[in-house]
Amino acid sequence: MKKACFLLVMLLLIFSCNNEDAVEPVDDIIFTGITERDETGAKITNDSTDWQLIENWQAKEEALFEEAFSTVCDTAGYGYSILAYPNPCQDMITLRITKPTDSRVSFRIVDKDFNVVFSRDTTDAISIFLNTGAFNLAGDTARIYYKFIKQDCELKGHGDVAINL
Repeated sequence: MKKACFLLVMLLLIFSCNNEDAVEPVDDIIFTGITERDETGAKITNDSTDWQLIENWQAKEEALFEEAFSTVCDTAGYGYSILAYPNPCQDMITLRITKPTDSRVSFRIVDKDFNVVFSRDTTDAISIFLNTGAFNLAGDTARIYYKFIKQDCELKGHGDVAINL
């Protein structure tokens, strides 16, 4: 009788568990590869995951920015782009931004532990010069997350930068 009761209790416990609410583990975000560019911005090698305009981000990546839109901006004929050069860099890197005049760009630079080392919101600049020495990431890779934002839509992506001080 004790064995039957024990078996019944165990079966109830097993079948009463609901896996619908189980949270899937979030994949680690791994910085892999860079798009190499020379001092003029000319492409040397390409990392197909870098410098895109439409990416799906994990919650951790989305949380880097306060502002978010569910609508993706139309890219046809607008000439959105962002690139970083030189890459790898020594102590300075340039972000070159192309966008419509009625949009702005925000970006976050993070280290591999996802600590924000630099942040800028809603800039209208088309070239931004950054002192990478201030990031304390010598010999490491940083990731630049960016969003192009218009009145009611956004484009988002990332690019990896090797810092060789």
